[in-house]
Amino acid sequence: MEIRDKLQDLKKFECLNDEKPTPHFLNLANKSKNNSSIDNIKNDTREEFANETDRKNHILNCYSSLYRTNTADEGEIEEFLGPEISAHPLVTDSKLAPASARNSILH
Repeated sequence: MEIRDKLQDLKKFECLNDEKPTPHFLNLANKSKNNSSIDNIKNDTREEFANETDRKNHILNCYSSLYRTNTADEGEIEEFLGPEISAHPLVTDSKLAPASARNSILH
């Protein structure tokens, strides 16, 4: 009981526990439902796809370009961090040995 008494003294606790789902709130929640469909996806010129295969390819290409690794960002971590930070014990102690790094990438 002691903890509950202390919690009730906090304004945030009071606000959170005073919230009750009212009919008005429930109506808002019901109105927010939408009838989205994969058929609503359009091509880059906002036209409908000629067929399902075209739509699937468009979606595949869209997501594959989002998650593609940018090879232009490749480089050594030391170049990114700079010499002072690279020499810090926290950084040097966190590095994997070359063989360990290679094995962790492969597995």
